[in-house]
Parts: sequence; structure tokens; C-alpha cells
Amino acid sequence: MAPEFLPRIDAALALLQRVAIEYRPAAFADSYAVERATGAFILIDETTNQTVAAGMIE
Repeated sequence: MAPEFLPRIDAALALLQRVAIEYRPAAFADSYAVERATGAFILIDETTNQTVAAGMIE
């Protein structure tokens, strides 16, 4: 299944953004407030292998 891309968010306006990410197949995670080790993530650009975002799961 090909990934679906969302429109780019201009993060220059704010350092914090709230986004919804849908992942298939389902991935299991914990809330950051409950378990820091499994409640955070990073997003990596598969073309450049650069980290493009990091986040905490609410």
C-alpha cells in the first residue's frame, strides 16, 4: 500500500504543532505521560534519511 501524504505544514510560524497521524498497519504505543520510552516517536524522510519531526503521543 502506497503512503498517503498530507499537505505540508509551515512550522516556521510556530515551534509546536498538533497533528493527527494515521498509520497502517496499526502500531501500538503508550501515552508519553504513562511511559516515556514508548510514548515518543521520530519521523524520518525515507528519501534523505533525515529526521523531519519528533513527537509525543497524547
